Amino acid sequence: MLGNNNLLGEQIINKLLDYSDLTIDDYSKIIGPTIFMDESLNLGAKSIVNGKEGNYSIRGIIDFFGSIILKPINIPNASSSILGKFIYDYQKILRFIIISKEDLLINYHLYLKKKS
Repeated sequence: MLGNNNLLGEQIINKLLDYSDLTIDDYSKIIGPTIFMDESLNLGAKSIVNGKEGNYSIRGIIDFFGSIILKPINIPNASSSILGKFIYDYQKILRFIIISKEDLLINYHLYLKKKS
């Protein structure tokens, strides 16, 4: 796994990722990844990539969300980690509820079909 993280870190640092397959406009392909690396755009949030050349690692999803996504909305560092984890966990619960609701509707439809 270290090799994969190192390779990904190298690609992010050197701006070598290929966004051509994404179905977004060209401006978004340019600016999207820049906010995670350019301190003038991300208000000094932590970099998504840790380490030095040959030994890069990528921040975990909760750390990434708390440190990088919430920093531009000016949440103090001590609170961003807590709020980031809360929002991340909340969206997982919402996704579960949505999936469960869809599953319930599908199964209920099949149940009604069986009854008739």
